Amino acid sequence: MKSKKEIIKNIKNLNWEKWLHRPFSPLVTSFFAESFSRKSFEKIGIPNMAGKACFFQNEFWYESKEVWLDSEKQLDVYLKTNTMLDITKSLDTFHKKNKKTIKEIVLGEENITTQIKEVYEILKLCATFIWLAHGLEAVYQRRLDNEVPKYIKKDIKEFIGDASFPKKKNKHALMEEDIRNNKDPEEIAKEYGWIKCRFNFDEPFTAEEIKQIKKELKPEEPIKKINIPEPLEQLFKEVQELVYFRTARTDVTYELLFLARPILKKVAEHYKIPFQEIKNYSLQSLVEGKPKKFNKNHSLAFYEEEFIMVNEPILKNKEIQTNGVKGTIAFKGITKGTVKIVKSVKELTKIQKGDVLVTPMTFPSYIAAMNRAVAFVTDEGGITCHAAIVAREMHKPCIIGTKNATTALNDNDFVEVDAEKGTVKIIKKAE
Repeated sequence: MKSKKEIIKNIKNLNWEKWLHRPFSPLVTSFFAESFSRKSFEKIGIPNMAGKACFFQNEFWYESKEVWLDSEKQLDVYLKTNTMLDITKSLDTFHKKNKKTIKEIVLGEENITTQIKEVYEILKLCATFIWLAHGLEAVYQRRLDNEVPKYIKKDIKEFIGDASFPKKKNKHALMEEDIRNNKDPEEIAKEYGWIKCRFNFDEPFTAEEIKQIKKELKPEEPIKKINIPEPLEQLFKEVQELVYFRTARTDVTYELLFLARPILKKVAEHYKIPFQEIKNYSLQSLVEGKPKKFNKNHSLAFYEEEFIMVNEPILKNKEIQTNGVKGTIAFKGITKGTVKIVKSVKELTKIQKGDVLVTPMTFPSYIAAMNRAVAFVTDEGGITCHAAIVAREMHKPCIIGTKNATTALNDNDFVEVDAEKGTVKIIKKAE
C-alpha cells in the first residue's frame, strides 16, 4: 500500500495540464476516487482496463497525455472485439438494475452504514462510465480524422457533426416529447424532475416549471438527413452511439444520485450534520463511520489503484492571464454580446436575449437558454459534443474546447465571438 507521500510523488512525476473546470463538492469528488480502478472497469463490463492516474484540485480536473494515451491503447484493444453498442447496453442495464436497487435501499431496514456503502458502490461505477466517455471520444475522434477525409472533401467537421447525431433520444428529449404530447405536468415532474439537479442538492423541476417550459418549447425539428458513404456507415453507427452515451452516462448519474437523497438525509441525521452540509464530506469517510469534512479547494489524487483526498493543493496552480480565448469552431459565424457564465442549471436564468453563453459544457437542460443566447463558448467538447450539435441546429456561432473560457472571461464582459477564426475577443471588460 502506497503512502500519501508516495502517491503525491508519483502524481508530480507526470505532466499535468488544466483540463475541465468542475466546481464539485467534496462528496461528488469522492465518488470519482476509485472510478479509474481495474475492479470498477470490470464491474461495468470492460475487462483488462485500468486508468493509471487521475488528479483534481481547486475545482479543476487535470489531464496528462501519458495517462490518456495509455487508456486509449487499452480501449483500442477492447474495441477490436466489442462495439459502442455493447457499452451503451451495459449502461442501460446498469441504470435499470441500480434504479431499482436504490429504491429498495431507501425502503430497506439495513443499518445506515450498510446503506451508504451500497450507494457508494453504485455512484463509484457511475463515475467509471463518466471517465469512459472521455477515452472513447479520443479513440473515435482519431478514427474519424483518419477515415472521413478519404470520402468527404469539404466541410469535413460539419459533415462529422451532422452525421453523428444520435438516433436514440436522451432523457431531456423524452421529457420534451411528453410535454409536447400534453402529458400531465405533475407526472412529467415526477419522472424527470431530477434533470434540474445534476450534482447539486437543488430542488427538482416542479409541475409549474414544466408548464413554463411548455410555453417556451419550440416544435421539434426534423433530424437532418445525411448521406453517409457506405464505407463510413459502421463507423458512424458507432459514433452515434457514443454521442448518445455522452449524455446518457451523466443522465444515469444525476438520476441515481437524486434517488439516493433520502439515504444521504438519513446519514446526515445519523451524524448530526445539516443536510446541506453533507456535500462537504467524503463518501468514504461516511462509509467508514468517521465523517471527514473537506473544503472547497480540496484535492483528489489516484495513482495505480490507490488514492488520497486532502484539503490542501498538491500541485502549484498557474494563473491564466489572457485577453481572449481560442478554441475549435463548431458552427461558423461572427457576433457580439455580453458574456454570461453558467456553471449550473440554476444559473441559466442569467441568459437573456443577445447574451453569449459561456459554460464548461452544455446539456439538454440548457436548450431554453441556448435559444436566447446569440452564441455559445465552452471550455470542453469535441465536434460531436452537445453544444456543437445544438449550434448547428440553431445556426448560432459556437466555439468549443477552449479549456479556459469560464476562467478567462467574466460575467458582463462585452465580447466578439469570431467563429470564423475560433477566437473570442474582449471588447469591453465588465465594470
